[in-house]
Amino acid sequence: MNSKSGRKINPFFWSNTNEVELKKPYNIGCGIGGPLSYVAKKYGAKGIGIDVSPHNIQKGTEISNAQGLGHEVTFQVANALQLPFSDGQFGTIWSLKCGDHLPDKMKFVSELVHVAAPGGTLILTTLCLGDLTPNEESLKPQERELLQSLCESMCLLELISCANYVDLFKSHTMKVLPSTYLYTYVPVVIHAT
Repeated sequence: MNSKSGRKINPFFWSNTNEVELKKPYNIGCGIGGPLSYVAKKYGAKGIGIDVSPHNIQKGTEISNAQGLGHEVTFQVANALQLPFSDGQFGTIWSLKCGDHLPDKMKFVSELVHVAAPGGTLILTTLCLGDLTPNEESLKPQERELLQSLCESMCLLELISCANYVDLFKSHTMKVLPSTYLYTYVPVVIHAT
């Protein structure tokens, strides 16, 4: 990754993943492949990145070849809701900010689970709705309006809460570990009136 925040955040993603699992990582929604190239360089991994954008795949391939990583990382056009790999194929799977743009979170989680090897690690970062308090039944009108504006400006589809994601993973009998680290993608949203 080229940003300072990317260089700071990547090490903690991989710190609780054993190096054997990192030898064959799978990056879903890889964009131009920054994190996949990072893991290939740092851990000697041979990984695969998929993205729905042919442009991103072409750029990722060009960049990885220029870095001398053409044999370590490969990229292909694929849909995160129809992953082109068999069950249990990958020890480490990650998806960074891809789920935000997908219409069917249940299908997305199902696809992540089906390619995960038994005992493997799945790392997911995504924008989530905050959980409602026990007194709340839904977002307030002003909050819904702000959320709609945010989603439109960032090309996001329906967002769900972290608790909803946890429930989706648990429905596949996945063990969900609490995150020690929180990374705020959108640190502050200010609504000008």
